[in-house]
Amino acid sequence: MTIKEYSEKLDTLDGSFFDFTVLGIGQDGHIASLFPGGKYLKHQEETVIQTSAPRDFAVGKRISLTVESILSSSEILIMLVGENKQEALQEMLEGEKPATQFPAKFLLAHPNVRIYCCFAES
Repeated sequence: MTIKEYSEKLDTLDGSFFDFTVLGIGQDGHIASLFPGGKYLKHQEETVIQTSAPRDFAVGKRISLTVESILSSSEILIMLVGENKQEALQEMLEGEKPATQFPAKFLLAHPNVRIYCCFAES
């Protein structure tokens, strides 16, 4: 599916795009394929955009929902699994980086977000 087709499909929906959205957070604070410092982190009219991952990621060119599209979900669940996610959670909740440098912070603006954490190694 192309970006245009995906956007058109979402535009046919009324109200929230999604009832329940499950997201993880990268150690750099990225959500979906929205990476720190991206110009696309500012307000977007589009619902779906093309993004680029940093060079150390296997897949460079990506398609992602915009921040606005994600925040239109009725409910958001953030899942953080593994010891290496403790720092990401701490930055999200207490850190000083702005949301443009740690996109997961945008999720804190949602009225119905829950965070599930499992930091113990099994």
